[in-house]
Amino acid sequence: MRIPKEIIEKIRLEADIVEVVSEYVNLRKRGTNFLGLCPFHTEKTPSFTVSPDKGIYKCFGCQKSGNVFTFLQEYHSITYVESVEQLAHKLNINIPKEHQQDFKEQSKTEIALKALKLSGDIYYKNLHSVEGKTAMRYFIGRGIKQETIDKFTLGYSADSWSDLMNVLQNEGISEAGLLDCGLIIKNESGRLYDRFRGRVMFPIRDFLGRIIGYGARQLIDDKEQPKYINSPQSLVYDKSKVLFGLFDAKNSIRAKGSAIVVEGYLDVLQMHQFGFDNAVAPCGTSLTATHLDLLGRYTKKVILLFDADNAGRNATEKSIEAALYKGFEVNICELPQGEDPDSFLRDNGVSIFQEALNNSLDFTEYLFRIYKEEGKLNSPADKTYSLRKILRLISLIPDPLQHDFYIGNVAKLFEMSEYQLQKIYNEKTKIEINVIKEKEREFEYNNQRVTDSELKLTDVIEQLNPIAKPKEFISKIMPEEIYLLKLSLKGMDNLSTLIDKYEVSSEIFISDEAKQLFDVILNFCESEDFLNEIMDSEELPVYFKEVFGELAIDDLKESDVWYQRFDNTKPIVNEDKMINEVINRLNYISINKKVDELRTLIGYEPTNMNLLIELNELTKEKNRLSKFISAN
Repeated sequence: MRIPKEIIEKIRLEADIVEVVSEYVNLRKRGTNFLGLCPFHTEKTPSFTVSPDKGIYKCFGCQKSGNVFTFLQEYHSITYVESVEQLAHKLNINIPKEHQQDFKEQSKTEIALKALKLSGDIYYKNLHSVEGKTAMRYFIGRGIKQETIDKFTLGYSADSWSDLMNVLQNEGISEAGLLDCGLIIKNESGRLYDRFRGRVMFPIRDFLGRIIGYGARQLIDDKEQPKYINSPQSLVYDKSKVLFGLFDAKNSIRAKGSAIVVEGYLDVLQMHQFGFDNAVAPCGTSLTATHLDLLGRYTKKVILLFDADNAGRNATEKSIEAALYKGFEVNICELPQGEDPDSFLRDNGVSIFQEALNNSLDFTEYLFRIYKEEGKLNSPADKTYSLRKILRLISLIPDPLQHDFYIGNVAKLFEMSEYQLQKIYNEKTKIEINVIKEKEREFEYNNQRVTDSELKLTDVIEQLNPIAKPKEFISKIMPEEIYLLKLSLKGMDNLSTLIDKYEVSSEIFISDEAKQLFDVILNFCESEDFLNEIMDSEELPVYFKEVFGELAIDDLKESDVWYQRFDNTKPIVNEDKMINEVINRLNYISINKKVDELRTLIGYEPTNMNLLIELNELTKEKNRLSKFISAN
């Protein structure tokens, strides 16, 4: 659904970012801003800053930055549109549905979600009925307590072909709606019947807590039927994009700094019941890149805890590769043969299970141990093959600084010198490195400046410096450039003054990074509140928004003593004088660079009069600016 821009602007203006954030973070006033502990990472010293004047927040610890919409989006892991809708509902602002087609699609989804919610209520009620006694005995027999049943709303599907379908149709859900969400099946003859019959039900929820599908286990051992069946792909359910237990685990994952990935529904239930409430499980599939993207919203560390059998080991190896590629720190916890988290916890209790988690291995140690147990390190050929497999996994890690650390580990495990192994690794990755360098050269070649009149946002985005850390990006910008950029971000009046009175353009900036930032500002400056427009943009990379947040909220946090002693006053600055001095300094640096370039050229062409005349003019201007700067 597309929300009109004027409605978004109205919601933003009426929403008090301090009030919204205060529902989740304990804020205290510090000067003109508010300060608190960041909700997105663990910290002891508050570094999360909210600016009511600018309508944005910035954490100087984890670098996250945004406005009132992106805060809700990040905190609840919802879409931008959902964050706008949430605020609109809170402020009683109506959002019109502009396109009838969008409305129809939204209605189908709403019907599917309504049907699944009602079915969850029915399954939960069935479990507590006379007919559900066998299912309740199953849960009790597996050590699942009533509070866990209530927390996860576990249920039972009646052993009937049409009970659920009949009840839901009486509630106004059509056959099409029931088919859309996978609750009923149509056979070849056209007959409709309930998909789940006589099974214990595990509701699968999205990160907002809405039921989007089910896992269902049979109660009677029937070899003609699969033990587990899951909801099919539907409008609202895609097993490759959902993790069982994530809704209940996400806050714990963020707080503990890691997610424990297990195999089954009962593993998750048992672990949450014993206090290991950062556990999740894929729904009948292997761990996918999309699963990892979901987890990446809350942590960058996973502990893989799959069953200690061949299938579990194979799943572990595949998951290691996927997680490393996505930039996760990967540890593996392996239980004794024949055990799974469910049985191991019930038999051994919390302390021994915690000890097993504490003894988790990093992926190099784990694979070395597995290869050794499987006899894959006996011959030189086998040892070399296993070594190359581990080195290939190391090469997948996005952060190259980690490569040396893991290579050092592997060298010790394989009893090789680190120098020797590094040499082998470098040879192995030589081709890949050359390819990366070639791409960098191509990027630099295409990174040509264009005039402001020709500049489009798509051009700017293509030219953005691909640095993922705001502080690293900002470190490449000169202090004079930072001053002008910060001034620009104070509002439309300041930006207009810089452009009209002082003739500031992107060409005045020295570093490519500063030019890029100013180009982005120019592309959004048609809006009065262009900083929030930048934060809302779905086209700009996240790290670029973090850079703007870093610049927009000054990280020089004056102490409370300062404000008490000096009565909230700051030294008066002659802004006109400051701007002129900054511009002159930047011009001086730019001219000095051109003078050096001309001198180099004249060294090759000493009789070139045009070059000599140009050098003379630039030198005069350089000397003039030098005197002005010295005088100030």
